[in-house]
Amino acid sequence: MEAKAALTAALKDLGRRHLWQEVFSQFEYFRRQYGDPGAAACAALTGACGRARRWELALDLLEEARRSRLSCDGAARNAAIGACEWPLALHFLQQAALGPTSEAPTSVTYNSVVASCERGAAWEQALQLLLQADAARL
Repeated sequence: MEAKAALTAALKDLGRRHLWQEVFSQFEYFRRQYGDPGAAACAALTGACGRARRWELALDLLEEARRSRLSCDGAARNAAIGACEWPLALHFLQQAALGPTSEAPTSVTYNSVVASCERGAAWEQALQLLLQADAARL
């Protein structure tokens, strides 16, 4: 357990420094040597991918997690959604199809999609999402 916590702390630090390739490398090394790095490490990796706008890699990681039963949770899915261009982020929100289990969108999920819309200057969609989140009492 301590190894997973140390890995996650290191991945978060590397991610904040925009070293997404090193985050990916460390995650994969841990996975090969010790098995499942855990949900927090998965979230740190997808977050680093998101900051680097490497949404394809974030989505690939979630697909791999689904296939190999790696631990990835809502935080990882939200980071991947936030990394996407707004049309794709909106699609994932509407389909609720991202991740190994189908979870109801949270306020963080909506916020991730709104941020994607903001980056793409899709203001009408962002406003619509805020209204939907409000109606869902999120």
